[in-house]
Amino acid sequence: MSQQEPGWYYAQGDPPGTMRYWDGGQWVGEPTTQTPTYAAPGGRAYGTAGVRLGARIIDAIIVVIPTFILAAALLDTDDLTSGSNFGFAILGLLIGILYEVGFVATRGATPGKSILGLKVITEDGQDPPGWGPAFMRWLPALAGILGSIGSVLSLVLAIASGVMISSDDENRSVQDRIGKTRVIRTR
Repeated sequence: MSQQEPGWYYAQGDPPGTMRYWDGGQWVGEPTTQTPTYAAPGGRAYGTAGVRLGARIIDAIIVVIPTFILAAALLDTDDLTSGSNFGFAILGLLIGILYEVGFVATRGATPGKSILGLKVITEDGQDPPGWGPAFMRWLPALAGILGSIGSVLSLVLAIASGVMISSDDENRSVQDRIGKTRVIRTR
């Protein structure tokens, strides 16, 4: 079996009708009776839309709190209450890029992803992915600074990502395709 491509196969000695993941060098995990449709490197599953959404919500809460605190300290309160939120948007964008790109580049996961057992790797399995892929994954977030059109574009990108994750064998989102990354389960 040592020359066999990575994938799900019957392992000699396992119960009949089961499969196990072969990573190209050894068997990984326990035998299963279900036929998996996908496997990430190391036999792990890719992050699903629901878990990834949960991680995104946790990360948004973590980013919004310091953004509001800094906005209250640095920006004119009239700017925050008048509907002119350009300063707030720029501050949120800066905190967001530092948070998302920094954590993904150096640790492979934001705190939200870590809490829910997710990790970002490159297409070839590099972990953590480094600064280039982490920044490229973040690029679609720039749509948010385009005012009303940016809000609509952000919504379209979010919906497209949800559809892509749910219909792609590797659960790739818009960000994954741009950054050439994958999100895998760590547990």
